[in-house]
Amino acid sequence: MTVQIRLSETDYARREDRGDGAWSIAPDLGYLRLAIVNVVLFGAPGSGDRNWMLIDTGLPTSRSSILAVAEKRFGTNARPAAIILTHGHFD
Repeated sequence: MTVQIRLSETDYARREDRGDGAWSIAPDLGYLRLAIVNVVLFGAPGSGDRNWMLIDTGLPTSRSSILAVAEKRFGTNARPAAIILTHGHFD
């Protein structure tokens, strides 16, 4: 499914809180702002085990926050199909 995210001068993307702890900017795209990093969850809510991807992983202290949101968003014990690292911090 293709969803166009409209950009404006005042708001870069529509953000919606769907109650899972992540900000949703498209039906299958949510993000968390954790300390100085963003973590992105890509996949349809409720899609279950191995049907979503984690993009970037935050800091070592981000683990519990990511797990809590992933469980609410995708289901109990739903593991990602892939973890994509785009870059590192402290460089």
